[in-house]
Amino acid sequence: MPHLPDETISEILSPALSVPDDAFSDNSLDPFATYSESSSAYLLVCKSWLRVATPLLYNVVVLRSKAQAKALAHAVSKNNVLGLFMKKLRVEGGYGQPMYTILKCAPNVSDLYLSFDIFAPDSTDGLCRGLHLINPIRLILRDKHFLKNKMVLNLVHSVTETIPKWDRLSVLHWPYDFTTPRFNMIAWALVQANRLHTIFIESIHTAKVVYEALKECPLRQIHIQESVSDRELAIYKFQDQRLTALVQYTKKSEKVPCGRVAPDDQISQKVSVIPSLNPHFTPMRATSKAVQDAIWSRVLYFAMTVPERVQDPTFKVTHRGLHLLLVSKTFHRLGLPHYYAHIKLDSSLAASNLAFVLSRRPSLAPNIKVISASGGDYSSDSEYDSDTDPLATVNGSNHADRGSDGKPCADPILAVLSQTNRLRELTSQFAEENARDCIVVNLGEIEISWPAFVAMAKCSGSVLRECSSLVGAKRDASPTVFNDLVELRKLYWRCDTTFSCNQTDTLVDALPNLEDLHVLGRECKSFLTVLSMMRLTSLRRVSFFRDFDGGNFLQVHGSRLSELEITINTVRTLRTGVLEYCPNLISLTLCDQRNFTINGQPPDTNTIFPREPAALLTEVRFLLRHYLGGKDVLSKWEQFFMTFSQQSHLVPNLRSIQSTHFVWPTSEHEISKSGWVRVAESLLAQNICMMDETGKKWRARLGRRTR
Repeated sequence: MPHLPDETISEILSPALSVPDDAFSDNSLDPFATYSESSSAYLLVCKSWLRVATPLLYNVVVLRSKAQAKALAHAVSKNNVLGLFMKKLRVEGGYGQPMYTILKCAPNVSDLYLSFDIFAPDSTDGLCRGLHLINPIRLILRDKHFLKNKMVLNLVHSVTETIPKWDRLSVLHWPYDFTTPRFNMIAWALVQANRLHTIFIESIHTAKVVYEALKECPLRQIHIQESVSDRELAIYKFQDQRLTALVQYTKKSEKVPCGRVAPDDQISQKVSVIPSLNPHFTPMRATSKAVQDAIWSRVLYFAMTVPERVQDPTFKVTHRGLHLLLVSKTFHRLGLPHYYAHIKLDSSLAASNLAFVLSRRPSLAPNIKVISASGGDYSSDSEYDSDTDPLATVNGSNHADRGSDGKPCADPILAVLSQTNRLRELTSQFAEENARDCIVVNLGEIEISWPAFVAMAKCSGSVLRECSSLVGAKRDASPTVFNDLVELRKLYWRCDTTFSCNQTDTLVDALPNLEDLHVLGRECKSFLTVLSMMRLTSLRRVSFFRDFDGGNFLQVHGSRLSELEITINTVRTLRTGVLEYCPNLISLTLCDQRNFTINGQPPDTNTIFPREPAALLTEVRFLLRHYLGGKDVLSKWEQFFMTFSQQSHLVPNLRSIQSTHFVWPTSEHEISKSGWVRVAESLLAQNICMMDETGKKWRARLGRRTR
């Protein structure tokens, strides 16, 4: 097989190994704390990649730990050529004597990043000794914490002494917003050197202070890195003409607020309509009416964003679809089914108007596929707007709470659900987005009455696939309603109805296709009792957002489940470990019930682990509050997570554990104190990755060994 030329390999690897200058000079909180695979892995592919990629890898060097500095010092001392490749060097700490070796072997460094955020016992001796060995063009400084320990003061003193000796230094990234003794020391050194011509500052309010301190330098440009608004320009209007000429910035773009239409002149700049060559041309004049209807219906299907609403129920659309209905009678006739395909009822008035429309035009009911009874949504971006419904208003009068005979409609949603025989989804945006928040408080959501729920089951139970709307409570209701929901796949049970279980023998085959069950109701004991009487052969995923006595339900259906979410307090009440009830789980999620205490304590390990290995379990998640307690409580949680490495033989295929009450530390100082890092490295020894609340996996750092 012919080999690629080195030049071609270099072009292929450059994007993967290059570090953007914006990232290199970034002064935000630890931009390189990504916990991703090291780019040095590319060098291990083959000898040709090693040969070509080595200069690319060493071109920009970012040091974030003592171990990295020590390894780099060892490499460049053994091979002097490697140090010559280094053009940009970012040092985020002190890192001791190895820094002297690195600087001694890297004379070609043109861009130097130094941080004054250095904590004990980190040492800056190597940096202080080696700064005079390089001659950078650009210096980037970071000083967020204004530390005054001995190591930082020594480094600041060395920088101010060395700046006059750097005869190429002409560009500086200034870290200070106001004058301090450290500000004055560095400014004095720059004025003495008298070579600085370009300064980068973070915001406009710093410009005047920095200019006054450095105006004796031969300045050419002062770059403001943050975009500047017209209001800020008016507030910080510079009186000095030289400063005004020096300052360069990017103007903050004025965005059009959501829900507003851009001015006509902006639209005309983006879209230019070509006039028709024949103004009397009629499309498809020679085709049959059936063909015309089929084509225009398909055009309107896409123009009214039906596919987007099918794929994403939260997709926001404007009233553009309504405008299309007003183009012609043909568009009105063909577009109405698409207009009514996805309905959002954000108020009782909207429900009343929809009921009125369906009473006058029953033929529209089969076109309704999705109803979202969310409420509390007052944006103009709604799939269905009762105030502009072309059929809900006649002669300018609104027909709220009126039935087909003009009399008040007591339950408009009942009237709607009694006619929608092709309804596939009855949803709520609160069910998934804010499920735990909705446990305690109703956020103004429209409630579906129990009679309306029963009517929906009878009318559309053969096609309904998802139900997540809030359902009103009823005492001693008949559970036979579930026999009608033969196609239901996903159910969010947000109802406090209690059932009269007299017809137990008729419930065995109810909900035959139910796969996902999410229980959020306060009074779910009766509901779970009813479910325990069913076979539920398709059930695979169950979520409980409240504490409950779930032993009987898990005893009946636990072996079918592949995914389970359950509260920690509920797990505590189980007679045996949750994995004993659910031996076939692939994913287990343990959460604390919102606004209810778990006493800050982790569960007993006996309530988690089975007596026999759970061979299918691959992931465990803990959805916990950010504050669990003091050091003693956190220590118990660390010990609890350690048991997963000690009991790994009981979960042999477990590959990840995630907890949401922390994020990984990003600096070496924080990492050295973090108990979660110790836990993660203990788990890594058993091939189990631990993830923080953002989903980032801990990756073992150079110099640390898993135990």
